[in-house]
Amino acid sequence: MTDADAESESRLQMGDYLLGPQVKEGLRTVTYEADQISVRRKVLLECVRPNELREEVVEDFLADVRAKAALDFPVVSSVYEAVRSKEAVFYTREKPPGRSLEELHGAGETPEPRTVLLLLERIGEAFVYLGEHAVRTEPIQPGDLFFEKPDVLRIDNLAVSGLLDEGTRRPD
Repeated sequence: MTDADAESESRLQMGDYLLGPQVKEGLRTVTYEADQISVRRKVLLECVRPNELREEVVEDFLADVRAKAALDFPVVSSVYEAVRSKEAVFYTREKPPGRSLEELHGAGETPEPRTVLLLLERIGEAFVYLGEHAVRTEPIQPGDLFFEKPDVLRIDNLAVSGLLDEGTRRPD
């Protein structure tokens, strides 16, 4: 048995996914890095906490997943799949390449001025698109912006269900 086989056996599996490290924790959800076994790709898997699997929580979660899946904009990460079973409710999405602005800041790294300009341009384009299509989003955070050289920016999918609130959009 190789080290990789031993590591795979020790990881929790949800459907077609082997869970990796936890990357984000919400009130009702937990997000993990994961490996999709069938196509051998890295993804982010967000699941409803087992103690939160009440019908209203699950329905709200799935409504947000549908909003994310409906969003089609080049720099925003894509939704791959949603799963609802008695044991678990989760969805998977693209794991943006590179490191987040939050990671760069934590490492004491400062993006180049050209990268900052690209960042502002891409965020502006994305928010114009979101506004024109009345897409409601969660507030944007430094951990939602990913950079990969040379000058590739991706934004985590922040779409949520419900009506657009311009008062929320303006602080972003």
